[in-house]
Amino acid sequence: MGLFDRFKGKKKSDDSISQEDFNEMINDPNIEVKINTDDLPESPVKSIDDLDLDPETKKKLKSQTVFVGEDGVLPEDQEDIKEYHENGNLKVEGNLEFGRKEGVWKWYHENGQLEMEGNHTSNEQEGLWKGYSENGQLIHEITYKYDKENGPCKFYHENGQLRKEGEYKDQKTTGIWKEYDENGLLMNEQNFVEESPELEDIEQEYIKEYHENGKLKLEGNVKLEKQEGLWKEYYENGQLEKEVIFKDGKWDGLCKFYYENGKLHSETNHKDGTPHGPSTYYHENGQIQGGGNLKNGNRDGIFKEYNENGGKIVEKLFKNDQCILNKSYYENGQLKLEGNFKDGKQNGPIKSYYENGQLESEGNFKEDKQDGLCKFYCENGKLKQEGKFKDGTVISKKCWDEDGNETECE
Repeated sequence: MGLFDRFKGKKKSDDSISQEDFNEMINDPNIEVKINTDDLPESPVKSIDDLDLDPETKKKLKSQTVFVGEDGVLPEDQEDIKEYHENGNLKVEGNLEFGRKEGVWKWYHENGQLEMEGNHTSNEQEGLWKGYSENGQLIHEITYKYDKENGPCKFYHENGQLRKEGEYKDQKTTGIWKEYDENGLLMNEQNFVEESPELEDIEQEYIKEYHENGKLKLEGNVKLEKQEGLWKEYYENGQLEKEVIFKDGKWDGLCKFYYENGKLHSETNHKDGTPHGPSTYYHENGQIQGGGNLKNGNRDGIFKEYNENGGKIVEKLFKNDQCILNKSYYENGQLKLEGNFKDGKQNGPIKSYYENGQLESEGNFKEDKQDGLCKFYCENGKLKQEGKFKDGTVISKKCWDEDGNETECE
């Protein structure tokens, strides 16, 4: 016997049916299709859902199909079903027609409270289904079509407040989904982009989250579960806090950060999640605070720092994130100190200056310690003190007064 054997109409002598006969069965309300479950395991087609048919045709076929067992006996036309928990309370109730669930079905918790209710059509969930907690509180409302989540749905907090709402399409989230806290305040908003043939393997969504005061907290796009493109975060007062470019879940490109008053705080460049390129920082009054160049996360080149009035106060030369030359300045712009560094320690010549530009001292350092000849000057430029050092210890020294006369050292 083939998979299909009609009760009415002409019989076939072989194990197949023609497309013409098949179409006749589907469109003729007086023809009923019988599927013997004994034949199903031997066939690559295990159910009507496995047939290469559109949903409407499958539904029509199911409405004309009766599943029978080994004895070939048809189930009763209608049967009221009731099952009970061990404590005697009703567990489930509904109606069967020719062995298929039809109409409203209900399930109950052991305490007797309604647990779930919804409609069946030809054994499939159809329309709005509701679920309840053991205390009778509504916890979700989900729309079904052809036994799949399809349409609007809502989920609720235990206090009855709406927790989440959105829409399904063929069991996939689509469109705008919103989440709320227990007080009803909007906390999160996501926009799921529907897949298209051109973007078959790309899942996208636009996300929004909110502060407790209802102000927008952050927003941005997610692609294949990774942040993508421009993301923005906001302070509780609504001011923009940061703008970050993402690529494949990593910072990539120009990123901006802001003070709570809306003034620009900093601008940094990133490549594949690592700081790379120029970076600039600003005082709250808008003046440049400092900046320099980064290479693969390391400082490289000259970095400068400025006071709130725009005056340069520090200038450092970096190589592979190590400072090799350091200069500091007075507020009037005069050079105050300059020295060489190696491995984070003072190494080599170092000079300091008075605010009027006169040389104050000069000497040499080795591993952060004075080493060799060091000289100190008065503000009028005359030599004040001269000493010889080794590993930071004075070996010998001479001293002079402001007139240049040698004097005893203190």
